[in-house]
Amino acid sequence: MTASTMTDQELAHRFEDFDPDRATLYMTGEEDLPPRIILQRAMAARTYYTTLADQAMRDAVRAARDKHMSWHKIGLVLGVTGEAVRRRWAA
Repeated sequence: MTASTMTDQELAHRFEDFDPDRATLYMTGEEDLPPRIILQRAMAARTYYTTLADQAMRDAVRAARDKHMSWHKIGLVLGVTGEAVRRRWAA
């Protein structure tokens, strides 16, 4: 069902039940869009994926620390100093 054929109630229901964690980013048909819209969509995608990547890193570092891995060893795996990892990810 497209947005143009939805009733106001159906559209309101979709809005209320929207979950950004389960949303799909559609990047098709960009050739028909104004450049401003293409850039805004790209920025939204960048923000979304950066947030996901940060959460994955935070979870991985927390799991490593929970297993008593030192900041130094975590830094070696990530290719930075242990101090840089500690500054960025310590609670």
